[in-house]
Amino acid sequence: MQPILLGIPGLEYQGFMECETNFLLSLMNSIERGVTENRKPQYPAQSWWSVLMMEPVKDPPSIDPTQAPLVKLTRASLINIPITDPTYGKYSIRLNREVDPATEINNVVKTIIAEASARPVIASINALDRFLHTKPSLKCEIYKMLDKALKDLIL
Repeated sequence: MQPILLGIPGLEYQGFMECETNFLLSLMNSIERGVTENRKPQYPAQSWWSVLMMEPVKDPPSIDPTQAPLVKLTRASLINIPITDPTYGKYSIRLNREVDPATEINNVVKTIIAEASARPVIASINALDRFLHTKPSLKCEIYKMLDKALKDLIL
């Protein structure tokens, strides 16, 4: 399997500790990780463009995402990146709530597995960010889905 850069907008330590996500908690305590912290107001597109451009950006560049420095450097496959609506990449959904969290999470993981067999992957799971503010009651359910999906992906 090739390298995978996976972003999960909205993921926070408090959430996975509250929701008893054992695998996610042990994963965060056992690996090196990068964190992009948005200053308020928070916009995932700016954070993702900053990652893809390999430097902070205030406004989205007017280039094809496949021409971004990180993508050109790694020749990575993009999956569900929230820089456009619908998201950009091999798997793409609208950023509203028409796709349920389980469907998004499962399809992103399946696409990552398929793509990472041949090339590096840059992917995003946006379910938390899409649902957390409008349906906070789903928080632990989504965290548990993420916990299982990441365990399945990594192990």
